[in-house]
Amino acid sequence: MLLINITHNLCIFFGICFAGNIIVQKFLKGKIWNTIEEKFCFEFIIGFILISFSLYVITLFNFFIIELLIFINLILIIFSVIYILKKKIDIKIFFNSYNYLLFLIILTLFISTFLPITDADTIAYHLEIPQKIIENKRLSFNYIDYHEIFYGPGEAIYLLGIIFKNYNLPQFFNFIALIILFLIVKSLFEFKNYISKSLLIFGIMSSPVLFQLFLSGKPQLIFISINIFLFSMLYNFSKKRLYYNKNLFVFFVILIFISLTIVLAKITFIFTSFAIILYFLFIYKEIFKFKPFYIIIVSTFFLCLIIFNQKYNIYGTQSLYFVPSILFDFDSNFINFLEKIKLSNNYKFFPLNLFTPLSKSTLLDTLGYISIFFCIFVLLF
Repeated sequence: MLLINITHNLCIFFGICFAGNIIVQKFLKGKIWNTIEEKFCFEFIIGFILISFSLYVITLFNFFIIELLIFINLILIIFSVIYILKKKIDIKIFFNSYNYLLFLIILTLFISTFLPITDADTIAYHLEIPQKIIENKRLSFNYIDYHEIFYGPGEAIYLLGIIFKNYNLPQFFNFIALIILFLIVKSLFEFKNYISKSLLIFGIMSSPVLFQLFLSGKPQLIFISINIFLFSMLYNFSKKRLYYNKNLFVFFVILIFISLTIVLAKITFIFTSFAIILYFLFIYKEIFKFKPFYIIIVSTFFLCLIIFNQKYNIYGTQSLYFVPSILFDFDSNFINFLEKIKLSNNYKFFPLNLFTPLSKSTLLDTLGYISIFFCIFVLLF
């Protein structure tokens, strides 16, 4: 069974990459990335967002869920075979210029993706909701189990594994998220000192907060890595501008689509997703001259209305949870917020305490001793 799950996960991964590759080849002309690793990640992210969003909409409208899940799995398996034969994947491209210790760490992480998931949140709803969808052949809401409201594209893509009782797919996606983060660090930080760059990568990959998410079935890590990857791509774009108008517009459409999916996955990502769009518009102000730009904005607005209307049909007034309550009663909610801040021990540091860890224990729980030591070493040497 384990070997079947491994094969299934790899087929889903390469199938997703092939789906993203089709979109890149069809709509994006020219080279908009610096390395083959960046292109590989970009193709995976586009395919992942496309499939997760599609599965979310399919389940939201209860449209032939079981049949389409089997069909999509079959398509991804076929895509994976084509992609592997066409691309002739060489795993060494991800580890060239690095030692075998890094490869051993990544191999260990890959093996750990097949450990049983035991964290409470995953068992309560990240895997439980997709499991109920498979059992009932439809998405429904049980008012007694309030956690069912937290269903989004992150949980929707888990359906691909759960329909075949492959419950390790969430951890496998978290493993891919770690690889994406590793490649971001590898490409962004251009240290002349090989040891400094290696230590920084080891430090980041050993952070407790990453392991907490990695060993769970939560989808946050994959969306965090997607957000960071998009920021890194935009950073590269700011140094090497895109002059091809069609590429510029298509990439903006992709950003809108990815950001919408991430926000649907978890509402707290709205700030980073919004920042990505603003950063793009700041870099490429000329896009305001394109008439299709405004068509996309209006179309996205109506798409959001359709989705949230269907969410209201399923969840009722509980769906308003996804709209910040401070908007409905700003005065009283804001006053209550300030009162809670005043009761905290760190009120004298307000608003700094909202953005930075002010205690040693909080900092170490997030980054860890090893990461902090490595970062200091890199800065010094």
